[in-house]
Amino acid sequence: MIAVKDGLITKGQKIASYNGHKEYDVVEVGIMYPNLMPTTCLTSGQIGYVICNMKTVKEASVGETLFEPSKRDIIVPFAAFTAIKPTVYAGLFPVETSEYDDLKEAVERLSLNDPSVTVTPDSSPALGLGWKIGFLGMLHMEVFTQRLDQEHDANVILTAPSVEYKAVIKDNETIRKKR
Repeated sequence: MIAVKDGLITKGQKIASYNGHKEYDVVEVGIMYPNLMPTTCLTSGQIGYVICNMKTVKEASVGETLFEPSKRDIIVPFAAFTAIKPTVYAGLFPVETSEYDDLKEAVERLSLNDPSVTVTPDSSPALGLGWKIGFLGMLHMEVFTQRLDQEHDANVILTAPSVEYKAVIKDNETIRKKR
């Protein structure tokens, strides 16, 4: 979904992403009424959809500012967008290594619907290839794994959750001696 703030966007036009620093060709524009209905253009004030040649799900981030590449110098990005930092991390691995590609597609689709999830590739000597996934909390992790099971029929191994932390050691002689 896209909200046009200024100007217009048409099929065949080149657009660029502000944070992603990439350029795309617009393949189709339209409105949702309630189904997708292609139009010739979207103008200022309209809300619709854009289909372009993005290669991965990660290129379509929520709050991204899209613009005409020649106007990069005058563009002010969407100010309300702030990246969410996960607090709980867990490893996600397929039960069968042959299911890796199907699980990868399922994880990408769910992470597209839920931008607060961070996904990074991971591997384990015992479990093989998988991902380290960041969640906002334990409930968020449970909901994500339930959706994997119910919507994509994915059998996964989820490692014990962990929390990253940073310790700041002030002047404490006891701790210094133990080091």
